[in-house]
Amino acid sequence: MFTRLPDIPLIVFSPQEMLLPGISLLLSFERQEDMSSFVEDNGINSKEPFLFLAMRHPGSRKEAPGDTFQTGVVVSLEINYKDLLIRLQGLYRGEIIKIIKRFNKPPLVQLKQVSDQNYDWYFIKPNEALTIDLGVITNLLSELVEEYKKISNSDADIIKKLRGIIQDLKTIDFFDKDSVEILMWQIAAQVPDIFVQEKQDFIDSVNVAERIHLAVDLLSEKISILSNSRKSIALGKKRLNGSRGDMPVAIMVRPSPDDGTEPDDDLISGAPEDIVKRWRRYKKINKDSLHNDAKKAFTDDFSNLKSSQPGHHEWTGILNHLDFILDLYSTSTTPQETDITKVEKTLGESHYGLEDIKQRIYNFLGTKIRNPRGKGPIICFVGPPGVGKTSIGKSIAKSLNREFIRISLGGLKDEAEIRGHRRTYVGALPGRILAEIRRCGAKNPVFMLDEVDKLTNDFRGDPSSALLEVLDPEQNHSFQDHYVGAPFDLSDVLFLCTANLDSKIQRALLDRMSIINVSGYTEEEKIEIARRFLIPDLVKEVALSQDNTQIEWQGSLDEVVSYIVSGYTKEAGVRKLKQKIQQILESLGRKYMKAETKPNSILITTDVVGEILKMPQYTRERISATAAGEAIGLAWTEFGGETIYVHAQWTIRSQGDKSLSQTGSSGDVMFKSNKTALTVAKNLAEKFNPKALKKFETHMLHLQANDASTPTDGPSATITMAMAIYSELIGKPIKPFIALSGELTPKGKILAVGGIKEKVLAANRDGIKELVLPKNNQRNVVEGVPEAIQRTIQFHYVNYAEEVIPIAFPESTPAQDP
Repeated sequence: MFTRLPDIPLIVFSPQEMLLPGISLLLSFERQEDMSSFVEDNGINSKEPFLFLAMRHPGSRKEAPGDTFQTGVVVSLEINYKDLLIRLQGLYRGEIIKIIKRFNKPPLVQLKQVSDQNYDWYFIKPNEALTIDLGVITNLLSELVEEYKKISNSDADIIKKLRGIIQDLKTIDFFDKDSVEILMWQIAAQVPDIFVQEKQDFIDSVNVAERIHLAVDLLSEKISILSNSRKSIALGKKRLNGSRGDMPVAIMVRPSPDDGTEPDDDLISGAPEDIVKRWRRYKKINKDSLHNDAKKAFTDDFSNLKSSQPGHHEWTGILNHLDFILDLYSTSTTPQETDITKVEKTLGESHYGLEDIKQRIYNFLGTKIRNPRGKGPIICFVGPPGVGKTSIGKSIAKSLNREFIRISLGGLKDEAEIRGHRRTYVGALPGRILAEIRRCGAKNPVFMLDEVDKLTNDFRGDPSSALLEVLDPEQNHSFQDHYVGAPFDLSDVLFLCTANLDSKIQRALLDRMSIINVSGYTEEEKIEIARRFLIPDLVKEVALSQDNTQIEWQGSLDEVVSYIVSGYTKEAGVRKLKQKIQQILESLGRKYMKAETKPNSILITTDVVGEILKMPQYTRERISATAAGEAIGLAWTEFGGETIYVHAQWTIRSQGDKSLSQTGSSGDVMFKSNKTALTVAKNLAEKFNPKALKKFETHMLHLQANDASTPTDGPSATITMAMAIYSELIGKPIKPFIALSGELTPKGKILAVGGIKEKVLAANRDGIKELVLPKNNQRNVVEGVPEAIQRTIQFHYVNYAEEVIPIAFPESTPAQDP
């Protein structure tokens, strides 16, 4: 439903004079006749003195009322015939429903009132909170004032008005919607040299938060323009002081037609040869595949050269834009490998292991080959650093015979990095998506978006929201880059993403993705990867292969690499392993260069590794036997699995102390889980050792959830904390070399947890002999954990906490009722 307003006259205003809600304008007349003519000519009814003000579309040559914007402002009039003054006051916004033409008078319009959307004003969109405070706008206004002061003959009245807004901003309550709203309208009204579209954006905006963002963009743009104007003035004075021969000559270029039809070659009549060459390139582009907006972008650039001069910044900007879109729309489609057997062979040879992941990729690529225009989800590889997520993308590109592009999105805040800058900005640049496609010269590359979970946002926009248009198959066939100014088809691009944590990816973006978890490698897999890929590549990298020098290994390569893996790396991937091997080869390469007699081979032993890498950082069995009050848990982090200690210790209770306190670098979920763990531990003690609970009368428990070097969060450590507390209650240590993972309910039921493969790999790496896991996670172990590791660890699958007691405390038996 909307509010229908009475029919009132329509008057077209310029962007500088256009009134906004809450803004007033005073019209002064010298003669009574002039005022009477204004009232009569504009169809003003003295009984209902209202007008509807609207602006005409930029570049319009028509005078018809229908050529104005649909949304404008309803204003009231106060007519003072005595002082020959008319005061116009902006009231509210309206949208045209119907235009009623009148003979020799401005038309009447039927309107509906435009109101802001009904969710909280400080939300730009539902669930997208405003990230700008008014201090940002205050600083921008101050900078704008300084820029005006630096320009000679600047308008002192402008500076006075802007300073008035700054003072209002300093005293305003940011949480007062009405006050903020008025100031945003004042900024749009008082900033000089505002363009039609810029002012119309304020009128069309749907809430105050959106207008705050528009104010930031407007002020930033005006500052850039003023700064550039000062440089242009200085350059002009320098040229005028020189000879007339140094002045550039304008190229006469005829304007292009506005109706989207194809212009003829007369458009560039008399242009220099470099412009003619660009025109010929444009003529070679397949125009049947171009959108009308793209054709207009080309011809507008050629047309706009008529008003610029070679060497001027406008000339350079036009040519840069023209060259960009010429290169972009000249990109070709690379012939793709369509034999799925060859694709599987190439991809299979480039990576060792990851068989389940390869099968999913083969299925995905098979579908892409059969239906290149299919609208399936985007593949996103999720896993810890160093497991080869990006290299998988390179291998996919190689197997398909496509170009490969990779950009990192980590820390990206500016939406313009994706969508590009509007060309009204000085120094505008295209977005990185189309810039990379232009660089590689192919319309169908494999495009890897790395670190998609590390996108951030601030007042410059939300890049993850901009990525929706890039990745969504329903939208990316007409992707709009602000710099290009025309749609470009991205549907042929094979987009891939990587992330460390899928939980940190924006939900709307995650819905368009198919997640493939790349967990990590066993020690045997790391050794094989080092043999097949890392060592041959590193030998070439450090140039040891130039003199045909042979690399030999003490005993076997497996033995030495295993020593490096177990002693110097503790990671899910192989990045650290590669760094250690490179460090060894670089050191041996330097010694080889200094040797007077060059040996035919270089022997690498565990002693040589120890000499170069110094003392091992880790022991093969990092876990030691636990004391009373200690238990070993398993954590899943973005860097892979980790083993953690949980310590519980009795301490004397002071007055006001609670029964349990906790320290450690744990998240909120783990801190809240300790209450559940305490409840379950008490219930277990009541069943197996009731006397242990009497100590709570005088003592309290201190719980250290994990060491400070491993920040973790999640409910999977609840069973570990419960067992640590129970161990301290009864004063007996838990069974050595056993680890636990599972979420507990207050009733003692053990729920399934995630990250099982990573946790089991960490347990195996750190010397765990037995694992207690939820019964519902048994399938994850059987299907996801390599059989070799399943044989080295004894698994216990349980449903309730009391089932853990006989496993962790073999000698415990239920207490007998008296």
